[in-house]
Amino acid sequence: MDRDELIAKVASVIADIMTQAKSIVLVVMSSEIGVNKKVGKNTLVDSDIFNSVDVKSEDIEVVTLLVNDYIDYIEHGRSAGSFPPPQAIAAWCQKKGLPSDNSTVFLICRSIYEKGIAPRPIFDGSEGVWETIDSVFDDWAEDIFTAITSGLTDWFNN
Repeated sequence: MDRDELIAKVASVIADIMTQAKSIVLVVMSSEIGVNKKVGKNTLVDSDIFNSVDVKSEDIEVVTLLVNDYIDYIEHGRSAGSFPPPQAIAAWCQKKGLPSDNSTVFLICRSIYEKGIAPRPIFDGSEGVWETIDSVFDDWAEDIFTAITSGLTDWFNN
């Protein structure tokens, strides 16, 4: 085994870990955590946020989990006292098949201004993404360690 084969072996393990990480995010978003208590159903499944989840790696040293930045409003909610951007609400209305005229958009914006939006801690909450990843992290580290050590053993024995 040469250097490139060793790197490819480790990269393959990391690619598998990336797939598992993405799957964890999607499973958590699909769980009870994703239920919007205001409407009584999971509004995250098949949403733009759900469909935007991805992982990428520039090299084998850095893995990035990508999620639409709107996840911050899901994760932390939105305090009452500030209006959301009307164009975002209009786009949301159109996607949901709701009227997107100025009056409807204003009423929704005003409701958010008055009531805020309750948080749904997808990442930081109990049984959230980070807690779930933390529970499998040692296994991932072991997989990477095994790939490296078996690759080095093969390399030095050849």
